[in-house]
Amino acid sequence: MKTLIPALLLVFTSLSTFAQDQKASKSVYGEIFGPGFLSVNYDTRFTKKNDGFGMRVGFGYAPGVFSGDGFTIPVGLNYLIGKKKNFVELGAGASYVHFSASKDDGWFNTDGGSFVMAYGWIGYKYQPINKGFTFRAGLCPIYDGVEFVPEYFGVSFGYAFK
Repeated sequence: MKTLIPALLLVFTSLSTFAQDQKASKSVYGEIFGPGFLSVNYDTRFTKKNDGFGMRVGFGYAPGVFSGDGFTIPVGLNYLIGKKKNFVELGAGASYVHFSASKDDGWFNTDGGSFVMAYGWIGYKYQPINKGFTFRAGLCPIYDGVEFVPEYFGVSFGYAFK
C-alpha cells in the first residue's frame, strides 16, 4: 500500500505533464443526427497535428419522437486525411443508447431499455489550423444489432482550439 500511492501519483503526474506538452488539435461541437442523435462532443487528435488518428466522446439526447425520451453516449476513433483546414474524416465507433419507454411507430421500434449501436463515419471536416469555427458533415451508417441503416447522416458545428 505504501508503494501503491506514490506509484499512482507518479503515473498521474506523468500523464498530466504529457497532456500539457501535447498540443493536439481539439474541438467541441454540437451534432444533429449522427451517432448521438442530438449530442455535444469532444474530439482530439493523438498527435500534435490537425490530421491523423484521434477520438471522440459525447453525450446526447434522444427525443420522444423516437420513443420515450432517452440519452446516448457516442464514442469512437477517427482518422483525418488532408492539409491545413480541409479534411476527409473516416471513423467508427459505438453509441450506448437508452430509451425510457417502448414505441412502435412503423419507422422506429424499441422495447425501451438500453442497447449498443455500432456506427461508421465518412465525411468532410473543416477545422482551422489553430482555433475557430468547425464544421462536419457526413454519412453515418448505423447498426443496432437488428437493423442496418446505410443512409443515416450527421451534421456538426463547433469550435476548435489547441
